[in-house]
Amino acid sequence: MAMDMEESPYPYGLEVSLDEESMKKLGIGTMTVGSEVQFIAKAKVTSVSEYEHEGSKKSENMSLQITDMDIDMAHDSDVAKRFYGEDKDK
Repeated sequence: MAMDMEESPYPYGLEVSLDEESMKKLGIGTMTVGSEVQFIAKAKVTSVSEYEHEGSKKSENMSLQITDMDIDMAHDSDVAKRFYGEDKDK
């Protein structure tokens, strides 16, 4: 029996999927489905492309490799400190 899946208002490329190994590397634990979180991430641009096909508009794409991430469940103000460490200007 087919189930009706609610269609997301966001395009495919906006979803971040992390497998167990990725969560371990980033130091992130699992959460319950439906939890809302804020996260801050550092990423490296790994590719940029632009192309055009006859009869269609020009397309631009960019790929980002997330290298560091912190998830804030409590919405506290120390997310940047945990992500970047102590004051970098000192």
